[in-house]
Amino acid sequence: MSPSVPSKPYIIPNIQDINNLLEYLPYFQDQNNQFHQVIGKPPQLPYSDYSKTVDKFYHDLYQRNMIMDFDWTQLIGEGEKYIKSRELLDTADITIIPKLFTMIIRSDRFTEGLLGDMIDNGFILDLLVRLKGIRKEIEDRFHGAILGLAVGDCMGVALEFTDPGSFQPVNDMVGGGPFNLAPGMLD
Repeated sequence: MSPSVPSKPYIIPNIQDINNLLEYLPYFQDQNNQFHQVIGKPPQLPYSDYSKTVDKFYHDLYQRNMIMDFDWTQLIGEGEKYIKSRELLDTADITIIPKLFTMIIRSDRFTEGLLGDMIDNGFILDLLVRLKGIRKEIEDRFHGAILGLAVGDCMGVALEFTDPGSFQPVNDMVGGGPFNLAPGMLD
């Protein structure tokens, strides 16, 4: 019995990872591209020959934290739900998208041409479109957090260094405080 090999820790894709993969969006949107072809010359078994761009995309999925080390076979049933009911992708988050990419890439090893089928039926494009939506959601949350921090800091300036419970609640930018700042100014 061989010792088990520890799996590498999974890193959630960041904005740069997402941006890199979104560069492929126009390529997959253009149906004039030839993404792959099936080569079937006897006595060989048929196999898929992918375009250079699809090959690069395949490798970037690994480089950009979209391929996870987990038992992807456990996801096949759930993954098929996403494939059959594309509206489910609207609820997929940054933890689901890599699992779906992993399921497709790993399944392609056992089912020749599966990646090509997922490209042809638009599922890869749909995953990238959802990834674009996730990127926008992350950006919106980031901006909201920064705005909330700034507003909270401006409202709290009047209470700087004041002990909790020793003041009336503040619900406007009133200014003052130990630095006698004007309303809305930060120290």
